[in-house]
Amino acid sequence: MHSRPASACGRSTLPSGSVVAQSSGKLGVGTGGIQVNPVNGLLYLTAYSGQVSVLDPDTLQLLRQFPAADTPDGIFFSANR
Repeated sequence: MHSRPASACGRSTLPSGSVVAQSSGKLGVGTGGIQVNPVNGLLYLTAYSGQVSVLDPDTLQLLRQFPAADTPDGIFFSANR
């Protein structure tokens, strides 16, 4: 198990080793979960630092953020209305 400082960025790579995406400190500390909203197709990322970030899945641009209670470790979308 590797440890990294809280300020380190997360990184997603392919088996080939090429970087697909890299997160920044703007997304909070400690990724809890990531989910695609089936209605609008946007990515929702929770952070243990108490926030939810909304990203464009094509550009990974940060669209908005909002606070979350406590330290969210996941997010779920339901078909219930």
